[in-house]
Amino acid sequence: NWRKLPLLIPLIIFSVSMLTNGLLYEGENLPDLLWGAGQVFVYLILYLLLYLGLRGEDGEELSKYFSYLTILMSWILILEVGELFVFGNAIEGGTIIRGRVVLGFGNCNIVGAHAAMLIPINFYGFIKGKYPYLSLVTAVFIYLVALASTSRNAMLFGSVYFVLFFAIALFYVLRGVDKK
Repeated sequence: NWRKLPLLIPLIIFSVSMLTNGLLYEGENLPDLLWGAGQVFVYLILYLLLYLGLRGEDGEELSKYFSYLTILMSWILILEVGELFVFGNAIEGGTIIRGRVVLGFGNCNIVGAHAAMLIPINFYGFIKGKYPYLSLVTAVFIYLVALASTSRNAMLFGSVYFVLFFAIALFYVLRGVDKK
């Protein structure tokens, strides 16, 4: 029964917001609306595939696997940004040139947003994952990527995330939380 899907109300709100985005803008046209409808369709299909595919799985094991994948994804981003700074032309005269922090999937703001979003997940891996110390080192390096991206939002939210989740992780470690 589709009415019993978890997160149905947020999915509806998300879909309506995607479809009505720019509705009152005078330059809005049919291709823009169709593009938004296509995006909504793809998100809904992905959601259904994930929900139906993972419905019977063990949530604890999935979260540990997701933590492992996050470590891998974080190191790909860390290595890409590291390569850009070491071999690229992102630094000139000891200063990071904001317009040159560009990777294959986005500019400095996109890179910074990805880095900032990966910080809390890596701290979760430190608390509950199979590789806690690798997750902690990854969280530190991905935070440095957020700072090096020169994205102001990534610097702000990345710093808040880092301090907040470091404190939570420290609390869990001092308390001796079970890894299960």
